[in-house]
Amino acid sequence: MKQKIKNYIRVRLGFFKNIIPQTMRYFSAYFESVTYDKVMIRDVLLLSHALEKGLIYSNPKSSWGIIKANDLIFKITYLLNNGFDPKAYEIQEACSVLKAYSESKGKNGRDIMIKLNSLMTAYSIDLIPGGSLSISKQHLFFHNNSSDFITSRRSIRFFDDGIVPKDIILRAISIANTTPSACNKQPCNVYCPFNQQSIDAIGKYFSKAYVFERTPQILIVTSKLSFFSSDEYLQPLVNGGMYATTLCLAFHSLGIGSCPLEMVAFKKPEKEIRRICNIAVDEIIVTAITFGYVKETNQCTCGARRQNYQVLKEF
Repeated sequence: MKQKIKNYIRVRLGFFKNIIPQTMRYFSAYFESVTYDKVMIRDVLLLSHALEKGLIYSNPKSSWGIIKANDLIFKITYLLNNGFDPKAYEIQEACSVLKAYSESKGKNGRDIMIKLNSLMTAYSIDLIPGGSLSISKQHLFFHNNSSDFITSRRSIRFFDDGIVPKDIILRAISIANTTPSACNKQPCNVYCPFNQQSIDAIGKYFSKAYVFERTPQILIVTSKLSFFSSDEYLQPLVNGGMYATTLCLAFHSLGIGSCPLEMVAFKKPEKEIRRICNIAVDEIIVTAITFGYVKETNQCTCGARRQNYQVLKEF
């Protein structure tokens, strides 16, 4: 009994010894580096994505997106007036999405287009692909080599009728199980409902952020906290993120569309999903993924990617 108590105390003290300095370091770096301008850059990316994602939906309300578009114009203007590079990806992406949005609105988008043209002229802003993109099923799954296979995957949000059978889901999971993991610990689990009642029970917690034509099939990827020591506190998420990426590619290889969904820890949806799926307390939810059969024609976001020079940092 005494030994059990000692072991309990040793593990808990080790946790606090490692996690407190790491937490302090994180918040210190965050407060020192995250300025108002950087928050504005983050908001520009979020607003751009929100508008671009909205463009793939049919028959939106006439007033849809106007507040977001004006807010995006305001934030772009602020950044440019304060010396932000007009050639930066964030500016090009935002302006490209705004152009696609204002064109889709017709007369209702005229004011946005006037403001946008003024900014683009003043700062010589170049556009990149932005807005919605129509992709055929044949094009989505046609690939000649490994590079084409990876780059051809798109996030699919609208699915065709039909339920993906359990054997195909298991094949995708088998492929995802080959994902590299720290020390081969393989910490991930997949929670997947196989009846419509359970699918609807989970899907309703994403209905506000994601508008589905019908509740799609959905699964939850988790990662075990207990497989890592307290000084490896990021590893569950790192390993889980890699697993989720491979799982999406596995679905793609099997002709199944998918889309990762954002999960916010410790809020009501996460707590309810834990309860419904009976997720163990030592597992952290990494993400949810919707999946299903794709339509013959699919509306996707352009989702322009950064160029190598915007990503690679040479030293």
